[in-house]
Amino acid sequence: MGGASRGKSKTGAPLKLIPRVLCVASLTAALFCVRASALEAGAAKVEIVPGPGVPLDGDFARRGRPATGARDPLFVRALFLQEESTAVFIVVADLFAVTPDLRARILDRAPDVVPRENIVLVATHTLNGPGGLDRSWLGRQRGGRYMQEQVDAVAAKFAEAMQLAYDGRKRASAGYAAAETSLAVSRFDPPAPVDAQLGVLRVDDSDGNPIAILTNFGAGPQSSEGGPGFTYSAGLPGAFCGALEAATGPAVVAFFLNGASGDQVAAPADGGQFFSEMLAARVKGLVNEIKCREVTLGFHAATQEVPLHSAGPSYSGEAVFQVIEIDRLAMLFVPPIPSGATGAALRRAVSARGYAQSMVVAPANGYLGAVASAETIALTSADGEPVYLGPGAAEWLLRSATAPLSRGEPALDEVKPAARAAREERNGVVYIARSGTPIEMGEQHGLALRDLGAESIAAGLPPRWLSDAGNGLLGHWELLRPAVSLEALAIPIAGDAARALLQGLGLDSIEMLGGMSDAAGVSFAALWLRQLAPPSDDAPAGPVGVVFGAQSAAEGILLGQSMEWPDAVTPTVLRVSPKSGHAYVAAGLPWQMAGVAGVNDQGIAVAIGPPRAGGQRAIAAPAEILLAEVLANAATFDQAISILAAPRPHFSGRVFLASDDGGTSRSAIVEIGETPVVRLDPAPALLMADDASPTPREVRVQQLMDGGGAATLAGVERILGDRAHRAAPIDHVLGPRTRACIVLVPRRHELRIMVPDSSGPRSFGAIPVRGGES
Repeated sequence: MGGASRGKSKTGAPLKLIPRVLCVASLTAALFCVRASALEAGAAKVEIVPGPGVPLDGDFARRGRPATGARDPLFVRALFLQEESTAVFIVVADLFAVTPDLRARILDRAPDVVPRENIVLVATHTLNGPGGLDRSWLGRQRGGRYMQEQVDAVAAKFAEAMQLAYDGRKRASAGYAAAETSLAVSRFDPPAPVDAQLGVLRVDDSDGNPIAILTNFGAGPQSSEGGPGFTYSAGLPGAFCGALEAATGPAVVAFFLNGASGDQVAAPADGGQFFSEMLAARVKGLVNEIKCREVTLGFHAATQEVPLHSAGPSYSGEAVFQVIEIDRLAMLFVPPIPSGATGAALRRAVSARGYAQSMVVAPANGYLGAVASAETIALTSADGEPVYLGPGAAEWLLRSATAPLSRGEPALDEVKPAARAAREERNGVVYIARSGTPIEMGEQHGLALRDLGAESIAAGLPPRWLSDAGNGLLGHWELLRPAVSLEALAIPIAGDAARALLQGLGLDSIEMLGGMSDAAGVSFAALWLRQLAPPSDDAPAGPVGVVFGAQSAAEGILLGQSMEWPDAVTPTVLRVSPKSGHAYVAAGLPWQMAGVAGVNDQGIAVAIGPPRAGGQRAIAAPAEILLAEVLANAATFDQAISILAAPRPHFSGRVFLASDDGGTSRSAIVEIGETPVVRLDPAPALLMADDASPTPREVRVQQLMDGGGAATLAGVERILGDRAHRAAPIDHVLGPRTRACIVLVPRRHELRIMVPDSSGPRSFGAIPVRGGES
């Protein structure tokens, strides 16, 4: 079952009782004049009446509290279609999502008139539907305790609606139309691209009377007529369906098929008119343009493996993608909710396969959060969809959703060699080579991380910091649920909340992080949180004891840095040759995308220090992440300053910049943040966590500098390796948490690194940007 067939044609009468109202920006109406066998169709709706004590689903902030009543009714709407041997059910319910448990129970109870794989289960994604339907940890935080009796009751309503639709089937015809409208707007400022299509499928009986009207629009599920609080509500989808059904007569069943609403919402209504009424008027105008004919019906499906995501065991590792083809209309049913840009890209791909029109419907057969591209993943809003998938998920969705299409040929993916981890370890240092595009370089680094043990990335996130990063939504999860894994509990919520901190990061860096997470086998959220997390709850982040070395005739200006971390870790040196940009070397911790210090082939050197205030870093993006952007893109000192001095409200830290190429030395200290502060050409100085209250270690560095020790390369290396002081170890420059000492020599385009052992400092090894190590 599932192949379309053709036979005798028949013309259906146009709908006369619906007036034309409101013009649209652009209109395409599809007229069917093809030979086909008879189409049969039936539609029905059944009210969902949740029992007492059933929680609401749709908002984490409600913490699964039970509803106080019903503001408006909730329905299950079913459409049966059959043409020759192909039969399908499209079932749409006023729910947040069709959970795995609910889907399995519905398929158990469904009428035995359609193959189980030909049943399409769709949620309107209302934020005020009945909960108790999801047994996963994430689902219970949003929709309350799991209630098997509620699953059974809702599944029974699905089965009843399907049976009624089948029993009421009639000889039918169909047609569709679409318009580009201004009814959807971006959730964000500055706005992201929107998918502005309004699509309508009309199904008539043999006398030309409408049986069902299906509307596809990415408006978001919220109620535009005021917040329903703690009452059940079908929201905008329910209000729209009620308005359309009232205008077209009691025999018509109206369906709302939610579209690419991952980052877009309904536009404000005009003149006090409710949006649902305005949308219904637009749809009525479109319906009147449609001339129904007999059509061919096709059904195709594919099960795809879901890419790595932060929701862990809360969501299935597989996703069901279904396509219903009604002549040259392709209806794509997908579990994740696309962004506006991704939805528009899906429809372009369908058009390229030879279809006249397409609809993208989500969430269907499950829920995977929203899909955002690398360009939009940093955009968030208070009422936005959670994003559990990484930035590469947009391409995955494009391939998976179009795979079942029967027309045309799928676009061939560019075949590229598999990434290889160019990694080796010498003298206590891991060397990783990266080259190519940002994604390719990320994949190379990620494979090396996998060799090092990727599970340490999630395991090293401090619990208290994760709770803060989750904006208070996590509460005391580590006390309440000790048996559940850290990733299952905290990373989905904290990682989604931390997406806003990606703002100010370049697209290349986001794509590189995406490649790293995929290849390392950790979610994008976990890897991003690792870039943000301080070393522990009670320790300051970043290096301590960074100094400017004075200029000398032979070596020029120098940057010396002590790299600190509370746990034993092997320092990493990155040798980077980007496809576009400047080559550089950088040193840092294994999971850091960019490291804490580096120098490029243009003589630009950068070292990262802690924020001026010292102590525990706030929930913000550290300046370390900017190191790669500066080294890859700056050929001059002024270009580096321009990159670093851009306002970045979500970033914190200090960047120490030096340039010494061709005998001209420049230096600067840049405080990163919403209002950057640039101090040009400071005198050789200690770069401390807090200039007003230096630590004993920092006082020791200053003493050594005052004695003239920073005038030469050898002198800077002696300062960083200091253990001669007889006071406590914390007063030594080479402290108990020092994992490496780094010196940058811009004039030579060289990074020098020393990894101490238990007996004390060792000799520094030189790593030029181009060439071998010493």
